[in-house]
Amino acid sequence: MPFIINEYKPTQMPQYKVDLISYLLRVAYEDETSIRGRKDLTMQTLKLTAPIILIGELSTTETAVIERSLILTLSIVDSEPHFFEFSNLVSLGVLPQLGRSLLEQALKIEKSELENLLKEIDKKIEELEELTRTREEEMIARKTSPRVLNTVRVTALGLYMIKRVFEEKGLDFKEETGHDISDLIKKIYDNVIKENLGGFAKTKTMVGTTLETISKALGRLEIDDNLPMLVIPYKTQDKVGLRIDELYIETYKFIKNYGMKKTEIMDEQDFIKQLEKTSYCDGKKVAKFTENGERKSVRCMVIDLLKAEMEGIEVDGIRQFIERLGIRSYLPQAEAEE
Repeated sequence: MPFIINEYKPTQMPQYKVDLISYLLRVAYEDETSIRGRKDLTMQTLKLTAPIILIGELSTTETAVIERSLILTLSIVDSEPHFFEFSNLVSLGVLPQLGRSLLEQALKIEKSELENLLKEIDKKIEELEELTRTREEEMIARKTSPRVLNTVRVTALGLYMIKRVFEEKGLDFKEETGHDISDLIKKIYDNVIKENLGGFAKTKTMVGTTLETISKALGRLEIDDNLPMLVIPYKTQDKVGLRIDELYIETYKFIKNYGMKKTEIMDEQDFIKQLEKTSYCDGKKVAKFTENGERKSVRCMVIDLLKAEMEGIEVDGIRQFIERLGIRSYLPQAEAEE
């Protein structure tokens, strides 16, 4: 039986409850165990095996949970006809029979049959990956997050088990439902890419979220002659040098002004360490430039904005900041490894 959490409203809940739900979602996916005490002071070990259904107007923003979930966004208008259809099924009393039939299928399916089904599903998913992968993603051999694809895999297996129930009863799945299994798997795949990944191959990491916050801060920052050099346009249009130490000062001001929490971005030193390991960072450099006729040099982290956008990171604020820098005259020169 699934464990259902209804009316999930993280903004109106105590933080410890939000953290507890997050913990449950992660632990249930990893098939871990939990321990609780008994009245006789002995300990009981419990395995969290039930699927968890989280229902609410808001969803979690935690990357680890998003990658492990099947997210469905419904509106009242969209769900109303399905509600009536579901109510009819309930009134007919056939759902318990379907549940029993699925359980019987799961118990009697041979291991070799299950392996063949999974191979067939994996083949369909790979075909979908090839169809939807962009030219840029092919160049860097990028694939969708394995956890997200596993969600498609498990859901598709459930569809095949329902199809087996139909066949056992002498029914044709496509004729009875009006849907082909391959079409349904594609719909699930498309939904996961859209809902879980926002149309990209991976969920945003904390590094990406922090870079987005820095970008937003730059997009709203007023530029004057007293502002230190924060971003240095680079040799190519899509590369910039970021002065992380100076940027963090302005970003913390932005966070405070907009009522955000400091915990929503990484610690500065942790951010620098993790940023260097991303595909869109070219590492630390010493950038030399000319500002108002004066030659200067600064240490910075070089970011490829185009690659960052391919990771689903919004960097429009950085681009806007560079465009507005026209009131300050400087030209990028050579750079050297730090």
